[in-house]
Amino acid sequence: MPSKADVNHTTNCRAQGFDPEKLGCQTCRVLEQRIKESGADSKTLAAQCLACCEEEPVLELFPKARLIADASQQERDQDLHDFIKRKAPRIRNLEVDYQAGSWPAIELETTDGSDRVLRADVKGW
Repeated sequence: MPSKADVNHTTNCRAQGFDPEKLGCQTCRVLEQRIKESGADSKTLAAQCLACCEEEPVLELFPKARLIADASQQERDQDLHDFIKRKAPRIRNLEVDYQAGSWPAIELETTDGSDRVLRADVKGW
């Protein structure tokens, strides 16, 4: 349950015309830049906007992915079969690796030399 301070913050922001649940801080920075370009004073509006925004999470991009699946699993899982045959070929840098007896999983790999791999099981996906 949100705290009273959070509720007050949200109420105040909405009263100023900002929805903190949907407002990203990058939008406020663009707003500030556009107001400056128009020659108007943007300090107050930009400050209000920035006080109500949420920083967008940093997305980590993985340049290489591997879908691991048992070839015979496709016979029992139509969705997996459809994904491998129709969708996987359109995804750049996705490799399908058939390993007998393995449950379907996706591995996301870095190429920065850290040899870090993020693995997620996708059984029933």
